[in-house]
Amino acid sequence: MIKPEENEFRQQLRKGMQQGEDELSPQVLQRLQQARSTAVAAATMRTGQRHYWGWAAGFASILFAVVFSWQLSTQFVNESMLEDMAMLAADEELELYQDLDFYDWLSESEQDG
Repeated sequence: MIKPEENEFRQQLRKGMQQGEDELSPQVLQRLQQARSTAVAAATMRTGQRHYWGWAAGFASILFAVVFSWQLSTQFVNESMLEDMAMLAADEELELYQDLDFYDWLSESEQDG
């Protein structure tokens, strides 16, 4: 909430600024208006450029994350596929896996007997 002293100070300040503006010549007012227009145009252009770079940086970050995660998943699949291929290529290991039920039965019968 604004204190009464602050409100009174603001009103006096506005009144003084308005009186000062009324006393300025038309040439000075025109130059001030041109300077203001130039400053607003420059600020708008800089803001637009920053906005563009922000979007570009965000897009690049997302693209990097997608490519990186895709590479990791592809690498994982390739490694697991290579292990499966190596297992299938080795005849001895394949026979072992085919006879797992027999070895399981043998182990249980040794424990029982």
